[in-house]
Amino acid sequence: MSESKALTVGSKMAESKTLTVCYTDLKGSSDLNNKIGNDRMEALKAEHFKVEDELIPRNRGTPIKRLGDGSMSTFDNPAEAIAFSAGLQWIEAKHPGLQFWTFDTKIGMAHGEVKVSKDPPDVNGIGANLADRILKECQPGQILLDSEAHNVLKSQWGPEETGKYCTSLGHRALKDFGSQEVWAFDWSSYIQEKNTIAKLVEKQLTDAHFDLYNAVRVPLSKPGLIFWPVVPRPMNAIHKGQLEAIKVLSFCGWKTYLFIADSNRVFENTPPVSDNFEETVREYAKMIGVSLEEVKYLSRVFDSSSEEFPNLLTKFKQLIGAFKVRHLFGYEGKSYQGKREMVMDRTILDFLRTIFTLVAFQHFVDNHSQPVMIVAGLDELPKWKNYLETRHLCDRANVISNPELKRGGHLVQQDSYEPIWRSKHDFLEATKETNLTQWAFDLFVCLPQFPKTDFTICNQYCKKVGCGKKPESCGEVNKFADNVANTNSVKDRLEFV
Repeated sequence: MSESKALTVGSKMAESKTLTVCYTDLKGSSDLNNKIGNDRMEALKAEHFKVEDELIPRNRGTPIKRLGDGSMSTFDNPAEAIAFSAGLQWIEAKHPGLQFWTFDTKIGMAHGEVKVSKDPPDVNGIGANLADRILKECQPGQILLDSEAHNVLKSQWGPEETGKYCTSLGHRALKDFGSQEVWAFDWSSYIQEKNTIAKLVEKQLTDAHFDLYNAVRVPLSKPGLIFWPVVPRPMNAIHKGQLEAIKVLSFCGWKTYLFIADSNRVFENTPPVSDNFEETVREYAKMIGVSLEEVKYLSRVFDSSSEEFPNLLTKFKQLIGAFKVRHLFGYEGKSYQGKREMVMDRTILDFLRTIFTLVAFQHFVDNHSQPVMIVAGLDELPKWKNYLETRHLCDRANVISNPELKRGGHLVQQDSYEPIWRSKHDFLEATKETNLTQWAFDLFVCLPQFPKTDFTICNQYCKKVGCGKKPESCGEVNKFADNVANTNSVKDRLEFV
């Protein structure tokens, strides 16, 4: 970067610098506004700028100003501007907004001399003007850069690395600049090879206290299929929290298969009924921007007349001969209160649900070549871990487990809430005897903030920096609980009335 010097621009003091200027523009926003209405449009814009506001400083950039449906930012060099731009395009291509509506974003950049003023923030000069002209050459979903930015990028990365991602579009006649060579950047290949989004996603899940069992051998950066087995009961906060994690995984390119474990209907001759469970899940998934690729039912998997699931009886016999009861159920690891009574009250089919689900999972793995991510509760991790190790599937499958909701040292049984907190008062009462404050924050405040990482309950709600105490023991627990309960996403997810 060149030496800076003070200049007078009108009544402002400005510095002359050599920077990469980056413009973004939300292409087609006016047409989209006509389709979805102003309120939803504003929500989409807010989501877009939230992502921008996080990615710009993460890549050592400086936000300068909003320009209607777009923005201007500066970076010391093109590599940093590319990292920001590619991340923005990738995340927006994964429908981060509401109801699957998204923008086609145009991004143009140029590297050159500009004049930077601080009060108010502004950038002008040759570099800024050229970046604006480059932006006007963009097609929706493109990143374009000028020749100088391309040359500096080659000096940073080397010709071979730069050539992998940059393609010349030839010379374009740009207003006030004459004929200029313009380069297109392949942001999709760049993101996948650099694993930048996968690193952000893994950090977000870790901050929200999710457990990734096998992330080294089956990394998030090599996306495949999510296998999400769910018992059809009234939709509760655990289902919603798992969908929030699935949404974050979708930014890496993972696709979701919902598997409804309706074991009580395995031996019935009537079509499976799940009390509208599938419809409820689909509605919530659509609301937060999650696409369910396919939905399967356990009862259909074990339908002897089904041509879609052959040889299941053979697989069933193989599995029941290889596993001990403790491998399948693992109640010794669940720490449920009254677990003896719980076991005594369950039907035989309730217990067989586990082996049925494992057989269906084995069929799923046998018929798909991609990596598989299993979504489960943390209490179910020992079962899945043992299964993957016993069946030599650790090179094929990973398990993501949501944090446990506990009362004292014991798990809160999922069967008992639908959810159980129907008001802020109920929520605050429950926080007195459970870890609900942290649990709700993780699932419904931290996760939806992607790509903003390091988003913990302490740095969000407490001014005491680095005290080292856990939220439940620092004396601020009541304030934390009240703040979490007042967060819009928590109120919406837990259906406070």
